[in-house]
Amino acid sequence: MSTTINAALVEQFGDTVTMLAEQTMARLRGAVRIRSVKAEMWSAERLGGISATEVSTRFSQMSQGDINHDRRWGFIRAFDVEPLFIDQFDRLRMVVDFRSPYSRRIASALARAQDDTIIAALDGPVTVGKQGGSTTNFPGGVANQDVFSFSTGTTPGPLNLDTLLRAKARLLSAEAVDNPDARVTVLLNENAWLSLLQDNRFVNGDFSRFYPLESGRLPPYLGMQFIRSQRLPEIVDGTYDGGAPANRVFMFTEDAIEFGENQAIVPDISQRKDLRLQPWQVYAWGSWGALRVEDVQVVRILARRTT
Repeated sequence: MSTTINAALVEQFGDTVTMLAEQTMARLRGAVRIRSVKAEMWSAERLGGISATEVSTRFSQMSQGDINHDRRWGFIRAFDVEPLFIDQFDRLRMVVDFRSPYSRRIASALARAQDDTIIAALDGPVTVGKQGGSTTNFPGGVANQDVFSFSTGTTPGPLNLDTLLRAKARLLSAEAVDNPDARVTVLLNENAWLSLLQDNRFVNGDFSRFYPLESGRLPPYLGMQFIRSQRLPEIVDGTYDGGAPANRVFMFTEDAIEFGENQAIVPDISQRKDLRLQPWQVYAWGSWGALRVEDVQVVRILARRTT
């Protein structure tokens, strides 16, 4: 063997691209009502209930009835990701064409922005009025739309089946759902997911025909569809667990949120001939908004974090 063979050794570069871990798809679009919007804002017209009265006398005069009619507003916002550039000189020096991987990364960022928009609408302020002149806040508190998770008695505890049942009962009491097994979405993070898998009534085959410890999937008790998201912010409430940060969990119906889509995500890979070396530009944008249509169709759960 030649003693100078080292001069002929080469380096091998990867010809595949490894996508680092991140959420790549929007997870909440399928859990809410989608509405096409061709304006900068849209309204949801809301009608309250009305009661029937017994007719006790014949031929009596009729009085005028009344019904509560109000309006909520959703607003369209535009989102994009700053463009990424690959010039012709870069392409000649690389084994892999990065235009498609760059485009997928940008689309994933916009998909996460869609989830963030829906999450913010679940318990954020809502614009109301004939022309959107005022706002109303989410009716928090245990007397309204908050449910606290307890382990025993009034001791704060991790998310468990009892808490989910009380949340579903809150929807039933408000007539937000017709039947106990009506489909609702439970949105939770990985810590609340862990709490449920440590609840014996979720994992024990005596309570369900599902075996979540085999698949990691939570069983669809009473029509509950579980969606995990790591984009849920913690919540602090001075009346729960001494004000310690708690898991924020939502249970809501499909009709609770309108996702107004003005423009779906538009990917664009084009050559910029106005720039030197005529680079390829990878870009995407979209415009949308979200509106909470009715408060009683959303229950917010506060649960102690599992350690």
